[in-house]
Parts: sequence; structure tokens; C-alpha cells
Amino acid sequence: MQKKIWEIIAVLIQYVIEEGEIGDERMWKASLNLQGYSPKDVNAAIAWIKNVMIDKGAVIMDKSMRVFASFEKARFSNEAQGFLLKLKEMGFIDSKLQEEIIERALILDIPQIKKDDI
Repeated sequence: MQKKIWEIIAVLIQYVIEEGEIGDERMWKASLNLQGYSPKDVNAAIAWIKNVMIDKGAVIMDKSMRVFASFEKARFSNEAQGFLLKLKEMGFIDSKLQEEIIERALILDIPQIKKDDI
């Protein structure tokens, strides 16, 4: 996917996490178009989010709980840990992708991994 579509998806995911739903699609389209995103990219991002939410039932079956090791807890802020758990809980990522995100974040040359780093 293109970088712009991922940017839009990130905005939409953050909203869904905070509000629990995607909200008014027309409002999103208008707002994102005003921010300079093309209607094609906006539609692609919204379609992706809807697809994930529809397919969420398949992800929900993965009820495993990720426990952070002590060295991971030292590197990840509480907010970053919570954000990862919420993404998984809401079905945006599965266990495999969660592990990949954690591994890649640990490679970063920063002392504390914050939510924005994820």
C-alpha cells in the first residue's frame, strides 16, 4: 500500500480506538480530502478499515494474551504497551503481527519506545 493510504489508516485507527467506531464516513471523506488526501486514497483506506472490522471475527478467536518480558517492559512505555494490546484486542493486528511490531521496535536505537514510535 502507498504511504498516504497508511497515513489515512493510522488516523482512522486512532479514531476507532478512541471512539469505538469509525463514525460518519462522509465526514471522514470530506475532512481527509480537505487535508490534501485524494478521494481514491481515502476510499482505499476506509475500505481496508471496514474489511478489517468485518473480518474481525476471525481475529477475535485468537484470545492469547501477550505478556511483556522485563527487558521489553523497560523499553516500551506503558502507553505503547497499552496501544499494542488495544490494536490486537480490536482486531487490527493478530499475534504474529504484534510480535513483528515488538521485534522491530526493539531494534530501534532509542532508549524508550513510545506510542508514536509504533
